[in-house]
Amino acid sequence: MADITARAILIDKMTPALKKIDNSFKKTGQKIKGGTEDAKEGFSNLGSAIFSVKGAFVGLSAGGVGLFAKALLSASAEMETLETKFKVLLGNTENAKARMQELSKFAQTTPFQLSEVANASRVLQTLGGSALATGDSLRMVGDASAVSCESFENLAIHVGRAYSGLKSNRPIGESMSRLQELGLVTGETRGEIEKLQKAGKGKDAWKVLERAW
Repeated sequence: MADITARAILIDKMTPALKKIDNSFKKTGQKIKGGTEDAKEGFSNLGSAIFSVKGAFVGLSAGGVGLFAKALLSASAEMETLETKFKVLLGNTENAKARMQELSKFAQTTPFQLSEVANASRVLQTLGGSALATGDSLRMVGDASAVSCESFENLAIHVGRAYSGLKSNRPIGESMSRLQELGLVTGETRGEIEKLQKAGKGKDAWKVLERAW
């Protein structure tokens, strides 16, 4: 279980370098079409990107097992920090480890890093419980984050507040305003949600918000 989470964290750490290579390949292809000089520049940039990643691996192998162990310890420490945060929310170590394993698998199917997913889930857990912090609800917030370009955690705060407010019949105007600003909720949908809330139908209002995405 811990191996899955630690591996996800290591992938997070390598992602920026790998993306740099991918972008350089794309740019090189474009520059080749532009002519000889552009092609030379493209290959030069690609070489630099590969060299930077190669350097990371060489640096890791140069120190042998020691440096590799250090990288694993770093990933393990980050994993333990995340698990500790969930232990407080979920009540025990077993539940925290199970949540981290679930989130690690979830992160591998999204463009988000594990730390982003974990922080968003933690916020949603605090404001709405496990039903909101996992599964389809977590994916719904992640999809909305990708569409709106708002950070996963920040969007989780507003969605969590809206969910909590609708459930307990508390004001949700600030969160709804932010969701509307991000283009996730139309004025018409917001009006429908607020009307249902005033009528004491918070559960129905939440369903309307879910359908909006």
